[in-house]
Amino acid sequence: MSKFPEDLTLAYEFKLTPEGSTGARYYKFYDKTTGEDQTFVFKQGNFEDHIVNECYADRFYDASGIPVPDFRLYETDRGPAKLAEFHEGILIREAWAILPTGLREVAREQLWFGFPCDVLLGNWDVCGSGYGANVLFEDTVLPLRIDNGGAMRYRAQGALKNVLSPFNWLECDLIFDDLWTMTGEGKAIGYRGDDLTQYFGFSSPYSLATEIVSKSWDAAIAQLPDADRRIVRARIRAAEKIAEQGADCVKRLGLEDGRAELNARYRAQRERVFEKLRGVDEKRNSIIKELNAIQADQVGARLAKDRMIDKIAKYADIDFRFAKARGRYSPRNDAERLDVADLERAEQRQFGYSQRRRELERELDELTLNALE
Repeated sequence: MSKFPEDLTLAYEFKLTPEGSTGARYYKFYDKTTGEDQTFVFKQGNFEDHIVNECYADRFYDASGIPVPDFRLYETDRGPAKLAEFHEGILIREAWAILPTGLREVAREQLWFGFPCDVLLGNWDVCGSGYGANVLFEDTVLPLRIDNGGAMRYRAQGALKNVLSPFNWLECDLIFDDLWTMTGEGKAIGYRGDDLTQYFGFSSPYSLATEIVSKSWDAAIAQLPDADRRIVRARIRAAEKIAEQGADCVKRLGLEDGRAELNARYRAQRERVFEKLRGVDEKRNSIIKELNAIQADQVGARLAKDRMIDKIAKYADIDFRFAKARGRYSPRNDAERLDVADLERAEQRQFGYSQRRRELERELDELTLNALE
């Protein structure tokens, strides 16, 4: 197990990784106690709540027995930062391309062991949608989920899931869309997992709900903040109802017709719920419009920050902030001083929206829940 640095300024190399969409960087430092170089992956995400959300998801996975890299969350003067162990291996897209059929099926079985957890957390991007870069195989068939930024409330790049549907991360046991949208029957209500059946194979909402309710989640739920604990418990209650309805449908009609009946029941229930929400569509859409604008600005600020870091950090690939903290950097001329000032403004933009985002997220959730009472 790697020894994490006490201080992020100990880096001697700090540069962008080839994968990822939120500015992840390789972080290397020399450990004097072992005499060895240590390599980690550094992330701050597109804004502070996003990276903290990812850390909670990692803790949930770990407590559920699903392997994730060991990590530490650091508080810095520029917001929280995550440092995770760097692992060697092959990405899932590469594994599926080179593994013989027999080993690929073993790998799929090992991957599916964590799928109930993926669905419970709504981790749409568990495999890395379209890229297959979020699961790593270290030991041929043993999967490591290395990027869980798309779990729970936020999408992979930090967009709020509730702007797509009011039931994507909400304390409500009426609807559990991810049981459908992340499985092979998801086209019934709007499929979002093009790569998920490729990697996980086919699973029905009924069988997955049954799997979820058969497990104990108490230790994993204890890793989450209160609001997310309530949401996960509500999703488990929804899974219990779906498993019970599915069992009744299958008993009466057989497996295939029973699954079809369960899908029809769910679509009807979903339509009844959305009918209640149509009265607040105008207000919801107004909040969503502002949230989307903030998201675009935050992503733009993060990209601007990365460009400025790479422009400034020419000395041994060190982020200028780390070098400065160690007395190894100071602006050499007026042009460089202006670059540093631009970077600091980009960082202020990136994290300056967080308070307004939280206000809007709470307002959106409250509006939805009040409409359903």
